[in-house]
Amino acid sequence: MTSPPIIDPQQGFNNWKKLNPKIPDHENKINNEKEKWKHILKVVIDCVRFCCVNNLALRGSNCDIGKPGCGIFLNLIGLISKYDSVLSSHLKHKGQITYLSNKIQNEFINLLGSKVRNEIIQRIKNSKYFSIIFDSTPDVSREDQLCEIIRYVREVNNEFVIEESFVDFIYTNEKTGLGIASDVLQKLEKDGLSFKNCRGQGYDNGANMAGKYQGVQARLKEINEHAQFVPCAAHSLNLIGVHAASVSVKMISFFGIVQNIFNYFSGSTSRWEVLMRCLKITLKTHSDTRWASKYNAVHSLYCQFGGVIKALRDISTNPIFGDGVANAENQASKMINCLNVSLQEMRDSGNEQIKTEAISICDKVGIKSELKIKRTIKRKVMSGENSSGEDISADQFLTLEYYKVLDNMMAQMKWRFEQLSNIADDFQFLSAHSLSVTPVEKLKKYAADLAIKYNEDIDQEIINEIEFFKYQVKAILPDLNATALNILNAIKKYELDSTCPNLMTAYRLFLTMPVTVASGERSFSKLKLTKTYLRSTMSQNRLTNSAILSIEHEITKSIDFEDVIEDFASIKSRKIKF
Repeated sequence: MTSPPIIDPQQGFNNWKKLNPKIPDHENKINNEKEKWKHILKVVIDCVRFCCVNNLALRGSNCDIGKPGCGIFLNLIGLISKYDSVLSSHLKHKGQITYLSNKIQNEFINLLGSKVRNEIIQRIKNSKYFSIIFDSTPDVSREDQLCEIIRYVREVNNEFVIEESFVDFIYTNEKTGLGIASDVLQKLEKDGLSFKNCRGQGYDNGANMAGKYQGVQARLKEINEHAQFVPCAAHSLNLIGVHAASVSVKMISFFGIVQNIFNYFSGSTSRWEVLMRCLKITLKTHSDTRWASKYNAVHSLYCQFGGVIKALRDISTNPIFGDGVANAENQASKMINCLNVSLQEMRDSGNEQIKTEAISICDKVGIKSELKIKRTIKRKVMSGENSSGEDISADQFLTLEYYKVLDNMMAQMKWRFEQLSNIADDFQFLSAHSLSVTPVEKLKKYAADLAIKYNEDIDQEIINEIEFFKYQVKAILPDLNATALNILNAIKKYELDSTCPNLMTAYRLFLTMPVTVASGERSFSKLKLTKTYLRSTMSQNRLTNSAILSIEHEITKSIDFEDVIEDFASIKSRKIKF
């Protein structure tokens, strides 16, 4: 019998008897090489993850570790190699593939970003119902970035939590409601999210987003009538304050004086030093588009008015300064939920208390508190009438201006929060207080109406569930001020979910509704940290994946990337020549 062909001893075996003992050795070498690559890849992935989570630029101007300008990523690798023998040995082999190049960095960023995104999308799918929050802003390259935020209610360890998760930045050229709506639907389809499960839309008050007929919300509601639009409460409240501040010439003049006082002191280090000797906290500037900044500016001036007057007097008597002294008044406002009631109470009670307080402040700092403003109202003279003018005192004029501002705020409060009020009314009967004090028949009616409105999610069985649950509330919820989330978790805790499935769905729908687009605004802050003027040529994939690793850093840190490393290391280890 002929023997097997002889194989070059430099390349393999020439005797089959020698083959069997060497196979385990060969496998061990592969496994050892695999473990080495797993260790190296873990270090590389952790360094990439660290840089992205902390919004750090990875690359530098040099690709050699330890050389000046090699960048944060390679500097991290070099630092770790001092304490890691495996990594140190790996870096010493010249000509060997290191998996530290710019291309590999991008691959890992995209890999990690996709992993986090898939985790978020899976959570949304498991929750079923969701709301969408979209907003846009130009980045440093003057490209319009549309951020995608999804709000949903998910179960974690037998407890429900509300999540608003960032999914993507989407480059768009669209400006119309139709165009943006098309982008939104395409993106949801790409994510594998069914728009029929969308129960809420949250946007700012831009006409292209919130328009009643041509806006994104109107376009999407034509497709899904259950996708209720809720204008951003924060934007709406801010606009009410901003418009109220500009409804009167005197109001505009007042805020102008407040800003001029700040500009006067901040324009000179010497004047600012004099001011700081008289105040405990600094004065604030304000913006024409941010009501909160106006409040902060007025509040800081109001609380330290005496110190400001003293600083101005010190400056006016100091020969070093040749400037004059400014003057100011005060007006303040309150917050939202009970704001409408508060505004009405302010209007009903008049402005006597405010005038009294203002006069008291003026008297304390030695300013004359008399009102000198007068004007004559002229009205059109009709045929047969004598020409005459109606004099208005300064006190009456101040009262008219006061009412003008309040009436403007109350009118805007009514229509800007109309949609939010309608949704709250639909679910109001589910509050702990309403369940306790409302008669059963009324609760049944409210429940039936809700089942009709959300007929795809809730059936008429909710009528029986609400009757049963009404008598359970006091037992499981001693606090009648409990939130909707507290009630939902109580249902889960006391295992009433099988008895009241429709009620659970109702609470989840209510909690899914967006209230503000603050999450979108926060994502824009990360956008500015990620895509800076030094990284203005960053690709869209790198941008959005770097952003999701930073914004959703808790998920990024919690996800186990072992399976990715395992696959990558297996492929790499089999390419090595032994």
